[in-house]
Amino acid sequence: MSSLIFALLHLIWERKATFPQIPGLWLMGMVLVMARLVNNNNIYLALGLHAGWIWGLTCIDSAKLITYKQQNHWLTGINQQPLAGVAGIFCLTITGLALWVMADSLLLL
Repeated sequence: MSSLIFALLHLIWERKATFPQIPGLWLMGMVLVMARLVNNNNIYLALGLHAGWIWGLTCIDSAKLITYKQQNHWLTGINQQPLAGVAGIFCLTITGLALWVMADSLLLL
């Protein structure tokens, strides 16, 4: 439920640009919850992940390190929004799986 609220709160800024990202934002919320759980309910890992993702995307956009040849591209992100494309969802999934592996290894110790 908190991940859905996290995703829907992003509609406050730019509804038209954010709407295609709702599934990706929901997944990001789930990954951030998992990061908190892996870190013994401490929010700092989740906060660091979120800040790192935002900082990284802002730097890449500001420096124009990536140029999009098409505006609506399903792989890199609809309307140049990474969470609205397969690549962004894939990266979030890999992060979630890495956190899951961390959680399993911590439980075994």
